[in-house]
Amino acid sequence: MLPVDLPGTVRDALLAPLVDHHCHGVRRDDLSRAQFELLSGEGGSPAPPGTTHFDTPFGAAVRRWCAPLLDLEPHAPPAVYLARRTELGAGEVNRRLLTGAGVVAFLVDASPDTYADSRTAASAALHPVTHAAMFGGTRDAASAATHAATFGASNAATHGASNAATHGASNAATHGASNAATHGATNADAYGAAHADAYGATNAATYGTAHADAFGTTHADAYGSAHAGSRAATSAGFALDLDVLTAAEMGRHGGAAADELVRIERIERDVAATAELAVDYLDNLAEELAARAARAVGLKTVIGARCGLDFDPARPSRGAVIAAANRRLSDPKEVLTDHVLLRYLLWSAIDVARERGLPMQFHTGFGGQTGEPHRADPARLSAFAAALQPLGVPVILLHCYPFHRQAAHLAGVFPHVYVDVGLAPPHGTAAAARVMDEMLELAPFHKQLFSSGCRGLAETGYLGALTYRRALAAALETRIEAGEWSTSDAARVAHMIGSGNARRVYRL
Repeated sequence: MLPVDLPGTVRDALLAPLVDHHCHGVRRDDLSRAQFELLSGEGGSPAPPGTTHFDTPFGAAVRRWCAPLLDLEPHAPPAVYLARRTELGAGEVNRRLLTGAGVVAFLVDASPDTYADSRTAASAALHPVTHAAMFGGTRDAASAATHAATFGASNAATHGASNAATHGASNAATHGASNAATHGATNADAYGAAHADAYGATNAATYGTAHADAFGTTHADAYGSAHAGSRAATSAGFALDLDVLTAAEMGRHGGAAADELVRIERIERDVAATAELAVDYLDNLAEELAARAARAVGLKTVIGARCGLDFDPARPSRGAVIAAANRRLSDPKEVLTDHVLLRYLLWSAIDVARERGLPMQFHTGFGGQTGEPHRADPARLSAFAAALQPLGVPVILLHCYPFHRQAAHLAGVFPHVYVDVGLAPPHGTAAAARVMDEMLELAPFHKQLFSSGCRGLAETGYLGALTYRRALAAALETRIEAGEWSTSDAARVAHMIGSGNARRVYRL
């Protein structure tokens, strides 16, 4: 798994179970090729005609690293990979990949409109899922039960026991003897003589038209991204129905503990849908923020996707908020983009976070930004971060890439700012080691966290963990070889970033 030869203690530290401090639910149902490709691209739209999202760093990584977990050879063609995925079923695929990630605790943004809200404001209203299933009632008992071995007996009542299955002997079934059927003589359809080669070399054109080869049957082109289903799924603004696992289910599938992160924009949407008067709206918003925060380990905002991170850091006046609330209630189904209300919502959430000792996550950088990606630069949060410093609320900058150096600088300047590179390693595998190396150049080691940014596809969770470990391994090997760090230093840093810092910040 690791690309370099490292001392045993460092290797063990890198392979130790991780705390994934920011992820989303994955699909619980079987996916068509069109659905899989939509979820594999961060832009949320199909590839141009004649192309495929498998021809991306993430797509190549899926074929190289995820295929063996599904009993396929590395670099399996897309159609073969997807056929095997369907054959195993979503439940088994999710179990193999989430367990294979080696995560001991998932912190899950359980908002049912995850896909839409992290993309564009115009699409968020397309997922009207009631919040009761996500936020109502107490934490699932099975999820609670798996937590004690991870975070100690004192948390047993909240999170529960027996994490042994996470990395146990039962993994044998994942890569076991049943491979014979996968790669045996019956494999002619996937790799056999019916094809001139795996990519259909007999095609008149490079990838041909309307042929049934290993890269996609009966599609208008060999990659099939021009199919009507893919276009129809997004023609209304990413109208993709996300039936995803809850936080508790993520934990069960991954053999890990699981806790919820609460996205504040989702709370506002629920409140706006029921409030009749501006005063009711403000009162209900405060109550809901407090109630949902009581069941969470952290709060999260996507304000950068709504109005950019260069918003006015000051608290808005009461009068301005009342006027904005009246405008909001005139059309509550629209996604919130009013700067006054977004700032009011954020400051209200900060007050709750301070009272309950919770961190606040900010989506920055790569993933989910459209139109003006430069406004996702976390450096634009400098004034707001400075305003929060006296309050002591931890600020977590998610993803950050390609602005990771600016984020690392903020983490070095402000005692309450933390960073991760989240989506960068799995979606930019060639640059992952460099990104991790640059983060280590600037950010204090006790300020860095691991997250996969897992969303929609279990592959994103597995690759997030795998590419993070490989990138950090390369960065540590360079420092050890140069004599800059001792072996014990490298092992300690790996433990801190992989799990220790998250345990401290989120009080796990």
